[in-house]
Amino acid sequence: MGNSPSHHLNGSSKKKETPRRRKSFDTESLPDDLVFEILQHLPAQDIYDSAMLVSKKWHKLINSRSFIYEHLRRSTHGLAIKCYDCKHAVFIETQRSQIKISKLHNHEFGDISIWRSCHGLILESVDSDFSAYTNALHITNHVTKQTINLPTPDLNVIKSFHYNNYDIAYAPASMEYKLVSTYYSWTEIRNSTIFRIFTVGVDELWRFVCIGHLSASAANQLVQSTRFVTEGFIHWADGKSKQILTLNVETEVITETPVPQTIFKNYYLSTGTSSLSLLVSRVDSCSSFEVWEMKSETGEWTKLYDFDTEALRWGFKRLWRKRNHRPFKRVLTCCPKRRICPRLELVPVGWLKYKEVLVLRGSSDTMDYIAYNIRTREIIDFFRLDDDICDHCMFQLHTNSLVRLPIRNQV
Repeated sequence: MGNSPSHHLNGSSKKKETPRRRKSFDTESLPDDLVFEILQHLPAQDIYDSAMLVSKKWHKLINSRSFIYEHLRRSTHGLAIKCYDCKHAVFIETQRSQIKISKLHNHEFGDISIWRSCHGLILESVDSDFSAYTNALHITNHVTKQTINLPTPDLNVIKSFHYNNYDIAYAPASMEYKLVSTYYSWTEIRNSTIFRIFTVGVDELWRFVCIGHLSASAANQLVQSTRFVTEGFIHWADGKSKQILTLNVETEVITETPVPQTIFKNYYLSTGTSSLSLLVSRVDSCSSFEVWEMKSETGEWTKLYDFDTEALRWGFKRLWRKRNHRPFKRVLTCCPKRRICPRLELVPVGWLKYKEVLVLRGSSDTMDYIAYNIRTREIIDFFRLDDDICDHCMFQLHTNSLVRLPIRNQV
């Protein structure tokens, strides 16, 4: 009877199991090159919030320049979208073949006015009207939460300028980050455009740079045109410019490059490389684009390919109808031969992956966007921004990174 089934079921003769202890994993025993490679695959925010706290060895490795810039090289960039009329800003990126939208928010100042982004470092100000006439101008890495204030401009200069613009770019050879300021002065007679440069961690004050070799129209273009930052260069151009002005950030020399003879309208885009991208909307077809590339070092233009957006237009309308439960109807002035064009005008706003994934806007005054893979001709995602972001926006490349600035000017 002692061996009856009931005896075994009640567990009276069953031995108590002792809990097994988990073997602790010794992270110090892992080879440095293996840890280096594994951590490279993690997002910058996860590395900073978690991996850096594992051990002193990992902390030292993650803070090394080789790790930081190798992680930056492998990282995929997204698009920072800033509303001109308010402080709201968002960041869009691709994750698992879908668009992820997050808010760009400064840990110290809250909502901020973004001027430019370079290697995850955002040049920003607390002012919502882009005045930045005080020491509110600063550089912040939103991942590491490092912030440095920039020197205040001369008060006498402040009273005399208008159309003030700021940019940040990286000089690869000297491994320095430089800020560029262009503004229109009411007091200057011969040259009304003032050009200044500030090297982070080196300069204490802004340096004035001579641009006397430029023509008057080229000097005005430095203030009035849109700026595009590529690796080691800053460009000034707009949709109707016959030339592009390019600053070599390393040598601090500005050159002029003619634009290819285009038929209708130009859209310039940064690429995340040293090249500048140009998309040309052709006059004979509202749905066709030519894609050009300019090598910043030489100013040489190369036509890459054409791509047609006719099928993409129908896909955009179908997704828009599905989300809004009504058909898409717009009247746009996009053709010079026909004053009114009833078709949808897709406006390119930025590359999520250069030469492959392009973000286009439904028109210049809507908040509907589509991410499109040009090579596979597939729609990656259709998305709409919140109502907090107005239709007058600035688009620029941004990457979450671990890049740290020199501590000389750090707050």
